[in-house]
Amino acid sequence: MKREHIPFLLEVAGSINSNTIISELQSLSVKAKSGNTPIILPFIGEFSSGKTTLINALTDSHALETATRPTTATIYEVHFGAPKNCADIIFEDGREEHVDNIKTLINDNLKEAKVVTVFDTSTKVSPYTIIVDTPGISSPDPKHKLTLVNFLPSADGIILIVDINQQLTKSLIDFIKTVKLANKEIYAVLTKTDTKSPIDIEKAKCYLAQNCEMEIRHIAAVSATKNDITELSVIFKDIESRKEEIVRKADERRLDLIAEKLNEEIKNIITASSDDTTLENKIQEQNVILNRLHNQIERLIRNIRDSLEPLNREESRKFEDQVTRVFSLTFRKTASRTPDFT
Repeated sequence: MKREHIPFLLEVAGSINSNTIISELQSLSVKAKSGNTPIILPFIGEFSSGKTTLINALTDSHALETATRPTTATIYEVHFGAPKNCADIIFEDGREEHVDNIKTLINDNLKEAKVVTVFDTSTKVSPYTIIVDTPGISSPDPKHKLTLVNFLPSADGIILIVDINQQLTKSLIDFIKTVKLANKEIYAVLTKTDTKSPIDIEKAKCYLAQNCEMEIRHIAAVSATKNDITELSVIFKDIESRKEEIVRKADERRLDLIAEKLNEEIKNIITASSDDTTLENKIQEQNVILNRLHNQIERLIRNIRDSLEPLNREESRKFEDQVTRVFSLTFRKTASRTPDFT
């Protein structure tokens, strides 16, 4: 769905008093009106694939801990172009803590932290690009993967970090299949390339592109230990030039998911009302509202059907079928005991 559909979705959410969805839509509305919205890009890959080492190569502080084993499920958000190097910690219990010395951030001491926001003076990355260090995919702790999956809706695009010596592992392929449903812009970075020849690097790029099971816009090869991140700079330049397009695409997918949640909430209201035979008047009142929402949603589906990209057409048909089936069933159940409001 397009951003211009936000007012309609707000009206629907308000009609059924869905405060959570109203809050989500209001946040998206503010974001859409903002002149220069930051783009959020998580680095995602296997444990020890070089994510944190690469982020350190982009910073001036070079201070994030590179652990030898999976230790924490904490999300690190790195903001560039800050006046000084420092960090803010938000713990799971709501506590907040400011840290002036980033080097004191030790993973073992952050097991109860929810998000660590790092501010760095480096200008190697745009101040409107937020890089996120995430837990490794293959961590044995299920909390790590849960943290990553829960964070994905906040991401506007994804940068896959792949160790050139491992290439595509099974856990990474399984994760990619999940990410494919998110319909986000995907970039990839091959790390630890310092021992590889140019021919080997090109072969690795081709292998990754052909076996990733989804389109990767650009693949870079880097060696953080040699401070060779030139190709990564090309990715950042491409992202900066297409930032508004990438963010808009991610927001439209978020609106699709919100519409699905709204449809589910309406279905639950219908079920609850239909099961209680003592609420005849309530059913009649609710059906007036549902009939209006049904007609509006059907009009919206018709309006956007022709403009949808090919990847979204199947989702659109499923959404249309679900909405039509739910409302048709409801009207048949209530036709014998309620007036015809159509």
